[in-house]
Amino acid sequence: MPAERRWLTIFEAAAFLSVNPKTASAWALSGRLPAARIGGRGPWRVDRVKLEESLERQIKDNRPAGAFLGSGAPRDALGSRPAFSARGNREKRQT
Repeated sequence: MPAERRWLTIFEAAAFLSVNPKTASAWALSGRLPAARIGGRGPWRVDRVKLEESLERQIKDNRPAGAFLGSGAPRDALGSRPAFSARGNREKRQT
């Protein structure tokens, strides 16, 4: 039986996470998904070990889905980003 590969394609990672490959690519680009590009410009490869560790931490900490490695825009308790107002500016949030 062959050993599991450490590096997944963006399509394999998307299937693993049950998201669209475009979403997985956007997460990789933003740094929310533990991924690297081959040669800096090639296809994305996702580190399976770090991805699984990140998911385990999220489950343990009960964090919202998609909050990989603690990066990205701040989110509210439900895990959604701040809403846009009719003028296109983000609504100010009370802290």
